Amino acid sequence: MQSDQSLPVEAVPIRARRALLDAFGARWPTVREVAQIPDKQWLATPGVGPTVLRSIRRFAPSAHERDHLPCAWHLSDEKLLARLERLQDEFRSIERLVRIRLGEPPQGGIRSRKPKVLSAGSPLA
Repeated sequence: MQSDQSLPVEAVPIRARRALLDAFGARWPTVREVAQIPDKQWLATPGVGPTVLRSIRRFAPSAHERDHLPCAWHLSDEKLLARLERLQDEFRSIERLVRIRLGEPPQGGIRSRKPKVLSAGSPLA
């Protein structure tokens, strides 16, 4: 969402709309204007609690949040799933290295898999 666009009205709970209008002199603010107000100030505003603030921040993250959040919100489900799988693989690799350095047998991988039970009709039996 562009920062110069108006904050979507439907994004904000009804009870917070009045607080937004009061804070911006009865006009509907842009995403940038809402993002510039610190969380502490929003939470001091009547009608804005943690739940309302979270709904506002979904569409207008603070400058601090924008700088520290990965830009994954625009990725498709398929790309997010691929990213998750890569991160899980990386985590398992790191976990194996740590276990080896600590002298523990690695878990997962080929060595710890249970052997398959072959049926009588299997070509390998």
